[in-house]
Amino acid sequence: MVTTNTGPKTVQVTEGATIEQEGKGSTSDLLPGLGVGVTGKPDGGNVTAVSIRIFPTALGTPRPGQFPMTGANQGNLMTNSTIESFDGSNLVLDAGGQKYQIAVPPGTEVLKPVPATLAALAPGVRVLAVGTPGADGSLQAMSVNIMGAPPQ
Repeated sequence: MVTTNTGPKTVQVTEGATIEQEGKGSTSDLLPGLGVGVTGKPDGGNVTAVSIRIFPTALGTPRPGQFPMTGANQGNLMTNSTIESFDGSNLVLDAGGQKYQIAVPPGTEVLKPVPATLAALAPGVRVLAVGTPGADGSLQAMSVNIMGAPPQ
């Protein structure tokens, strides 16, 4: 059972469903076509990556574009887009035709979806479940992505 913005919903995790959570990646995971969210520090006319989050395939690229961040990340920019190319030090991104180039220094944090198990699903865990509606109104999930860090 999950809580949605329209109320509680039953989710049936189908046999063979993909279950993933966010885990540690590396710059070698930055491949063309992947959707990413890059937290970057502006430096004159350039942007240097602080962290790069590879979005789950089912999520696509939420709110494509580049935006100033607030709160603890105030002063940084968030760039949500698709990887066009990565040469090991420069990331070229495409957000619906708008291109962004971001420097990626060694040691930049990369987060990516990694395999998880049903045991990782617990009350308070945010999930993105994708599937088809069942006859009883439930969601027959083909994939479940655990979003963010587990609750404390």
